[in-house]
Order: sequence, then structure tokens, then C-alpha cells
Amino acid sequence: MLIDAPRGKETEFIFNLLHDEIENAPAELSAHCLSPESGKEVDPTEFNRKDVVGCGVPNPDIADLQSRMLDHAIYPRRVELGTIGVIGALQEALVWQESKVSALFLELEDRVANAVIIGPKGIEMSRKVEAGTLDIAEALKEELSLKDMDAAFRLLSSKDFDLSSISRKILRKLLRELQSSIGFYEVQTGQSVSWIHTSSRSVSMDWLEESIGSFLNLESFQLEMEAWLESSGVSFASEELSGKIDLSWIGLFSTLCSFNREVAAA
Repeated sequence: MLIDAPRGKETEFIFNLLHDEIENAPAELSAHCLSPESGKEVDPTEFNRKDVVGCGVPNPDIADLQSRMLDHAIYPRRVELGTIGVIGALQEALVWQESKVSALFLELEDRVANAVIIGPKGIEMSRKVEAGTLDIAEALKEELSLKDMDAAFRLLSSKDFDLSSISRKILRKLLRELQSSIGFYEVQTGQSVSWIHTSSRSVSMDWLEESIGSFLNLESFQLEMEAWLESSGVSFASEELSGKIDLSWIGLFSTLCSFNREVAAA
């Protein structure tokens, strides 16, 4: 998001912009401006940056989450947005690996997907794609003439059913939007996107990342999790435990790490 605020009215301008940008925004909107370097709250009038990341969650969703946690006797010290944690962890991992290319982080919700291109210096481009897990399930249901959506979701999450022969058809809308976004980014910046990491909140689709990667010529993001975590001061109690950890845990472990590596000058 690019904010070009008139001096002296930044706070009011930013709040009005957020209200206009958020779909079905409530009349009252609570927002905070946080520094990407420290995570501390800063005064927008003193924060001389035009490129910002806008993120948030509806208060009813937070209240529901807290209620369900309390019902299970879980008392967290804080609640964080998992998406932001994953983005920060991927960016830090690119720096740790001394990567010169960018990665696509794709997070699927029911009807939309968040497509974020991340480079060693941070977020390069972010876009909301109007295609989510429900759209994929509906396309699969139609393609295979399934009885209902439950059957479609069972097949999407199955580890035994091979979707490779029809994956292009059921992902057509998503692939078209992603290809357009990546192409625009590469033409505008002259930089390439080489990696992909996917996440889906509502249904597990182990096949999705490999399928999208093969169609868009992207490799699944690789990271030596144990070595990376140890470089951030996080270690495991046993080798047995560390052997069970893969990249799907990166969002959780991002809450344990302090990401402050500097990007080496080219």
C-alpha cells in the first residue's frame, strides 16, 4: 500500500484510507502504526515512510478465538497474525541463505488468496486474488461430477488421490491471476521469482504447492529448519523432536525468533 499523506494530517488521512480500503469496514475502526524494525507503536506523523503493509483482523474474530482458547484452558500471553509472522520468517530465511531471488508466499482462504512476493529486503508486492479453497473445491466437484462439496473437500485433502491430471483445470483461475502478478513484478523490477511456499487455512492440500510450482516454473521453498532456528537462538530438546519439524511449522516458530539480520550490500 502506498500512502502519500498531506503533512500534518497523516493520522486522519491514514485512518480514512484504511476505512475505504477494508471491505465492509465498521463505522469505528481501531488502527495502530507499528515500526517494522522494532514492532513498537510509532506516530504516523513522524514515520517518514510511504510504503506500508496494511493488515488486521475483525474484532469479533479475535473475541471468538479468545473464547475458544479459554474453553480449552489456554491462556496465551499475546495473539499475533500468523500471516505476518510467516512473511517475516521467509524474508529472514532468504537473507540467511544469502538468496538473490524472491519467493511467492500464497495463503488461501475460502474465497480469496493472499499472494505476496517476498525478497531479501522485505515485501516486494502484495495482491489479493479472488480465488480460494471453495473455488477449487467447486471446480473439482464440477470436473468429476461429484455428489456434494464434502466429497470434493475429501479428495482435495486426500494423500492417496492423484489430482495431477486435472490440477490445471481446477486451478485455472488461480493460476491465471498468479501468472499475471508474477509477470508484472518481473517486468517492472527486472528481478525473478524462483520459490513458492503455500498455506491453506481451511483444508490441507499437500499437492497444491507442487502443482502450482510446476505450472509457474517455481521451486518449493527449501530451508534447513534446525540450522536456521539455531542461528536465531532456538534449539530442540532432542534430535527426535527436531526430525519432526518441517517448513509447515515456520509460522509458529516465527513467534520465537528475533529477525534483525541485515541484507548484505550487493
